[in-house]
Amino acid sequence: MKNMLLLLLAIVFTNPIHAQEKEYIELQFYMDEDDLLQQLLFQDRISRDSEKQVQAIQNFRAFMWSRYEKELLTFRYGDPQNSRYKWCLSKIKEEAKKCPDYAELFAQTQERLEYCKNQWETNYQQSFAIMKEITRLHFHRTFRVYIGHPAVPEGRYRRNMTICWGGREYGKNYTTVYLWHEIMHSYCPHGLVGHSLQELAADNELRQRLNGPEDHSWGTNENVGHPEQDSFRLFMRNDWKRYREASNIDILDLARAIKKRYGIVEQTQ
Repeated sequence: MKNMLLLLLAIVFTNPIHAQEKEYIELQFYMDEDDLLQQLLFQDRISRDSEKQVQAIQNFRAFMWSRYEKELLTFRYGDPQNSRYKWCLSKIKEEAKKCPDYAELFAQTQERLEYCKNQWETNYQQSFAIMKEITRLHFHRTFRVYIGHPAVPEGRYRRNMTICWGGREYGKNYTTVYLWHEIMHSYCPHGLVGHSLQELAADNELRQRLNGPEDHSWGTNENVGHPEQDSFRLFMRNDWKRYREASNIDILDLARAIKKRYGIVEQTQ
């Protein structure tokens, strides 16, 4: 009995919970046809990089709106739990398949999904190590990533470990960098401070270290992020530099310290 107790104590003290957990970020890639139809039929923001894809979207919209206006209005504005909505959605899916342009757009989205998945997997080990070193966080989460059509730009964290990602590559490793940006939404506090730190970590430092200092495929190699946050990111540069030189705090500690130092009050998540 005494030997068994000693063995149990040895297991407890030599195998703490965090030591047993393998840190990871897992992304599971999906296409959601309901979301894809919403994008292709109603989204105003369409990339003009590919005239052929834009024309296919316009053709598909013309085909559907000329035949199923009432059903489309229900699909756009109705309650998804309503039986009328469900009937209309089923009808739209059935009729969409009769349009050759839809088959082409659907296939392009599938190709985009495979591209994003392959890029993420290719860069995963390196990007994980970089983001672990930058943020000093304990990564242990799985996300569902819904891929949209490459002509419809979209990048947002939908909460509940769900990411929506659409559009094309606008620079080297674009998808990897911005998937990490969206991942960090689940860790960083909501608001200007947290979002700016995400951009300093992913959009800038991760991007530069993945692509190299001479890469200008993004159009610039400095201060990448949302334009409305440019001045605040620059304002925080000294805080960011001190943080990167320190070793005893993580990126969440930094967010709290910045808010306290400058008297910033933001809504919490």
